[in-house]
Amino acid sequence: MDIQLHLTPWYEERNFALNQVHPIKNHLHKPEGGLWTSSYNQKIGSEWLQSDFVELKNGCRGTLLQVVGNPNILSIKTVEQAKKVASTYFLGQVLTLDCYDYEKMTEDYDGIRIYGEALNEGSPFWEFNVESTLWFNVNHLRVLEKIDVLKYKS
Repeated sequence: MDIQLHLTPWYEERNFALNQVHPIKNHLHKPEGGLWTSSYNQKIGSEWLQSDFVELKNGCRGTLLQVVGNPNILSIKTVEQAKKVASTYFLGQVLTLDCYDYEKMTEDYDGIRIYGEALNEGSPFWEFNVESTLWFNVNHLRVLEKIDVLKYKS
């Protein structure tokens, strides 16, 4: 988790900067704001890049970020852990969607990382889809460099 990859989608006109990251606001199942990253791998880019959830095309930009210090990340790897966290931060339900209090999480953690079995159906966080970290506090990140993410396109 030392180096993280942030993707700026092709339709986003402005260049990425850490000081432009918005605070977390609760919004249905996933919050608005924060910064989404995935663990960087030199060979494949990231699990996120190799998934069907990313449309890689001209204009996509990648930023490598160094994790500095010792951020307090809520790491969730198993369905059991996910269910425990979900019950702690349960906010309510909208239609059939369980909603969690990410704003409260920001008081306790610098981010939340979902990976492994916690991405399986049956996990409250299965909609994270691939290994990823949602950063609430970007003070533990430093920009290393911009990279060409199109080279990882299969």
